[in-house]
Amino acid sequence: MNPSYLILDFDNTIVQGETMDDLARISLSNNPEREAVISEIKKTTALGMSGAMPFDESLSKRLALLHAHTSHLEKLVPSLKEKIDPSVIANIEFFKRHTDNIYIVSGGFKSVIDQVLEELPFYKDHIFGNAFTFDNDGWIIGADEENPLSQQHGKCILLESLNLGGSGAIVGDGMSDAELKLKGLADFFIAYTGHVEREPVIMHADETAASFDEVIHQIEGWE
Repeated sequence: MNPSYLILDFDNTIVQGETMDDLARISLSNNPEREAVISEIKKTTALGMSGAMPFDESLSKRLALLHAHTSHLEKLVPSLKEKIDPSVIANIEFFKRHTDNIYIVSGGFKSVIDQVLEELPFYKDHIFGNAFTFDNDGWIIGADEENPLSQQHGKCILLESLNLGGSGAIVGDGMSDAELKLKGLADFFIAYTGHVEREPVIMHADETAASFDEVIHQIEGWE
């Protein structure tokens, strides 16, 4: 791999769709206003991912709408496993060869991501995500505000703290991924368009990729 390290997003990159959209479908299954609430969550997700709403605001608004419990998370993990991008599975040997240099940095939740990817060759200590906070009855009440990924520009804060050195390539679908390149924390940004295309993000990309076959081709050919 020509870059020193590769940073991957999770939602709409490694998996199809957004974790919190899927969680809402589960947690709101008996809510008569389910479709309206899910629509609002999707709208808020899109605003945050495109940079039209600060990420921390988008995150807190979606969590407030979810009304989700630990029992819902148990149902979420198997549903997300079924949504792993087929091109990730097809290129498993690439990920095995470069495991030491691959990091997953997501605004999603680490406890979920760890379980979804447990059979794939990613180190758990190379996976970074938010952490839920719960009340005494197991209901999700927010995200750990001490975690930098819950904050605006959180991916930049986290990547600076990792101090990886060398040159980095970023793959993701959101403005928070593009921001890593814009702020000089990575050298190459690939907008992942396999599941969603966000024009405000694509305009900052060095390349676009609709599959990990294309990602790998671009990275291995990058000089």
